[in-house]
Amino acid sequence: MKLHLCFAGIALLVVVAPATAVEAETERLKQAQGLFQPLPRDMAMPDAPITPVPISAGCSFSIPD
Repeated sequence: MKLHLCFAGIALLVVVAPATAVEAETERLKQAQGLFQPLPRDMAMPDAPITPVPISAGCSFSIPD
């Protein structure tokens, strides 16, 4: 009898735990999407325009493949 209860408990954990994890992950994703918005396509500002010089300087810091 105890063995059957043990197997039933394990089976319940195997089924319930992943479902709960998916719900928690979905909830975290919704929360993050509410807090963070996509970055604008053009990050230039009037006092800091994006020109080819900073772009080429930034490319020199990139990590090689």
